[in-house]
Amino acid sequence: MLCDLNVKETKTECMKAGAKEDDILMIAGDITNEEVRNELVDKTIAKFGKLNILVSNHGGSQFEFNQDGSWNLDAFDPTIDQNAKSTLALCLKAYTHLKESKGDIVLVSSIASTMATSGMLFYAMSKAAISHMAKILSYRFAKDDVRVNCVNGQHSSPGLISTTFMQKLGVRPETSRKVEQFYADNTIPMRRTGTPKDIAEPIAFLVDRNVSGYITGQSIIVDGGAMIQHSMITHSLVDVVKHMDN
Repeated sequence: MLCDLNVKETKTECMKAGAKEDDILMIAGDITNEEVRNELVDKTIAKFGKLNILVSNHGGSQFEFNQDGSWNLDAFDPTIDQNAKSTLALCLKAYTHLKESKGDIVLVSSIASTMATSGMLFYAMSKAAISHMAKILSYRFAKDDVRVNCVNGQHSSPGLISTTFMQKLGVRPETSRKVEQFYADNTIPMRRTGTPKDIAEPIAFLVDRNVSGYITGQSIIVDGGAMIQHSMITHSLVDVVKHMDN
């Protein structure tokens, strides 16, 4: 059972991945809306009789600055609601059923949760909340054998996870590809942008109890080494200083 704002596009992508149209069950709606969250869980139970897995992969960001460069505090609450509050509310709604099936939760966060990024304060705070949410909920839910883990991917924009995000903002596909390649060449040791599949496969690992049944409360970083490259800047500066001393 899937929930998205764009049912048609999501169905198309599922079919490209090999799913049969009749097997794709969806509702359209904004997951920040309580009625939508209730509908998602209730329809899943009505269709399948139980809930085994919850993957929370929604979210986004707002414009955090005004045109004069000042902080746009009006964007703070919507960002927290969209990324963190709605995720927690969905987990709590699903937990009632997951404890009956001894199910699993995977939250999707971002490396922004642990790595400071200029101009993305509200977004980073909301993603840090999700990462800590996974730890605390895993402890609270463990008594019912419900596991909670997190996948911390790269920012979906610009250029770290290859999506249609920039194109939806009016950026031409060719320009979008150039931006992605620029970021890959300059910020990612593996020299390529990530794909949705790069995020999906760790999620599949975390919900498979045959291979990850003793893992809970953990965050897996999926970033092609971007955080490692960020930490290596210090070593690069040391090399520069040594060169200047010579």
